Amino acid sequence: MLLTIKQGLIQTFNNAGMTLAAGVGGLLYGLGGYGLPFHTIGILQLINVPIFWWFVQPVQSKFRKEPTFILVYHIFKQLILFIV
Repeated sequence: MLLTIKQGLIQTFNNAGMTLAAGVGGLLYGLGGYGLPFHTIGILQLINVPIFWWFVQPVQSKFRKEPTFILVYHIFKQLILFIV
């Protein structure tokens, strides 16, 4: 039950973001031209990095003794190879 609630919340916020993105992007484009929407999103992402870094704590795996960030590195490495 808890998993379905989490999935529902993720889909709700994802769809709200998709709905609002066009209007906010158009507003920013009208205010500052072509580059302002891209610069705004870039700045917001840079602001979010330390916030997420603070909230996400390293977690030890139950099956492996290496920290989670090493496991995430391997996942991203495989993803990049898949994209290339």
